[in-house]
Formats: sequence, structure tokens, C-alpha cells
Amino acid sequence: MESKSLQISINHTYYIRGEKHNNIKFELVPAYKNWGTYYIPDGKGGWMPTYPNDFNNTLTETNNNNSYKIKPLVRLIKHWNVNVNYRDLTS
Repeated sequence: MESKSLQISINHTYYIRGEKHNNIKFELVPAYKNWGTYYIPDGKGGWMPTYPNDFNNTLTETNNNNSYKIKPLVRLIKHWNVNVNYRDLTS
């Protein structure tokens, strides 16, 4: 099964902790759920499991255990990446 992803940009101004942002980007990929596990394309014609809630929980815990500096660091790196015209970093 061939899969493709779709990137969507939404032009909307929003604020995070007083910092102005103008675009929100999403990458939509096909996925299916089997016995509580989500699967996404692996880029080789197959499927691989993904655990988005586990990642978000780990990121939040890591951020909390490091004086709330991890998420701002990720935002800084993404901001730098966009401003130097490198490929978009995904979350």
C-alpha cells in the first residue's frame, strides 16, 4: 500500500506565553488503529507502530524535570530552522 502525507498550513495569529506566532503546520499521514496501537507508514511500503501519547507524556515529564526549559528549547530550534530555510522539523 503506497502512502502519502499532506502538509497543511493555517494562517492564523496565536500567542504562546506572550510570543506571537503566525502559522501552524500539521503533517497529516494515513494511520490505522489495531488493538489500541496506531500504525503509520514506515517509508518502505510497510507500517510501523507509533505512540503519540507516550511521546507527549515523556516530553512533558522531561520538561517538568528540567526547570521547564525543554519545550522552549524545542520551539527555539524550530524557529531557527524556519528562519534559515532548512527543511521543517517535525514534532
